[in-house]
Amino acid sequence: MTYSHMEKLHTTIGAKRFHDNFDNDQLIEAVARNKAHAKPAVLEASGNVSEATLTGIAATGVDCISIGALTKDVTSIDLSMRIYTVETR
Repeated sequence: MTYSHMEKLHTTIGAKRFHDNFDNDQLIEAVARNKAHAKPAVLEASGNVSEATLTGIAATGVDCISIGALTKDVTSIDLSMRIYTVETR
């Protein structure tokens, strides 16, 4: 998707725009273009976000950052919520 396509979408749907797998230079440009709008959208960066890249992405000025590794690479555990009554004498 080109920036002109994104700008057309911005005028029609506004609100929130997702930027998946953008490098930091592309995010900086997207933030600058967004600020030029009368009604800026909320910008979210996602894709290839890790602890190592988080600070650089945050410095671009996006509003939100999604880190998929928080949910997709998690080892689950099984916890029971069964409640038993204990008889007293």
